[in-house]
Amino acid sequence: MLEGLRGHLAPRAFPNLTELRKRSKSLFGRIFLTRTGVHFTRKCSRHAGLVVLAATLFFGTAALAQGSWRENRPMESGRSHLAAATIGEEVYVAGGAGVLGPVDAFELYDPIADFWIPLPTLPGGREQFGMAATGGKVFVSGGFVNDQSGRASSELWIFETQSSQWRKALNMPSARAGHVMVAVGAKLYVMGGLGSEDTSIFIFDTATAKWSTAPYSMASPRRGLSAVVEGSTVYLIGGSHSQGRASARVDVLDVTSGTWRRLADLPSPRAGAAATMLDGRLHVAGGATFNPGRTYLDHFVYDPTRNKWSSSLPLPTPRFASASANVNGEWYVIGGGVGTGFLAPFTATDAVETFVP
Repeated sequence: MLEGLRGHLAPRAFPNLTELRKRSKSLFGRIFLTRTGVHFTRKCSRHAGLVVLAATLFFGTAALAQGSWRENRPMESGRSHLAAATIGEEVYVAGGAGVLGPVDAFELYDPIADFWIPLPTLPGGREQFGMAATGGKVFVSGGFVNDQSGRASSELWIFETQSSQWRKALNMPSARAGHVMVAVGAKLYVMGGLGSEDTSIFIFDTATAKWSTAPYSMASPRRGLSAVVEGSTVYLIGGSHSQGRASARVDVLDVTSGTWRRLADLPSPRAGAAATMLDGRLHVAGGATFNPGRTYLDHFVYDPTRNKWSSSLPLPTPRFASASANVNGEWYVIGGGVGTGFLAPFTATDAVETFVP
């Protein structure tokens, strides 16, 4: 994908990607891309250093043994309720809530070189949608769109990475927003969220380009939940109920057998947290509660041998409704809202912070 974009990015010549990455990791500077070309700038790690120092003073040296956070090149603009999907070492980041409503931004982040590449925008602004990648394609489903209706969408769009074009696919069986969409093999699973069939799990088979409804339902319907996939297992974490009450629940679904099981609850309820799997352990960071409204920087790690959560080094920036990506065993937390509710778009952050275990 990166090589194929050379002709679309800037008026000046695009340098060799290997050399670009080599230079960008140098001590003296970082390289980033904007719509006007390739630029060089110094990379300031002062904030990340302060976070590590504060964590050492608060938690002791044991905190450093749990890993560390580093600051990366920020997004072009801050936004919450965005989403991300990963293909190889490329992170695709889309949409989100802006001050004037859902935005249509679509970008590729290269975590090795630490730079951003603008891509053809989403077919309309979109927030609180599902996003996943499989078969070298990026899929975007549902969400609230920028059509002034305030209604959830049932649309499914596919971004073809080879041609850098969006195309419309068959709509979901019904509209959904605030849901998650995950890829397990060649199938996409839509779970949770708001909609007339919010207890149902929709399955899109990318081989046949058709939707079906799973023979099993959500164990505990909720919106704003987080999802992590490991093999045929999907972890559904936190979220909020229809009354706006945040949940600490963690459910596990085996999509092959259609069976559910439940893990120990999170240490405290939250919706919109970032989550990933690192070294066989589930990591959950950030999130929010809404009554009262509060965002968190807590970072919890699940030990499957003890069915127990423990605290790890906290997020440098408290936030919820961020995007999350795992590349080469490093966890990228992207954007999100520092404030909750209607404040989220006004307090959206452009921060990209990475946890290295």
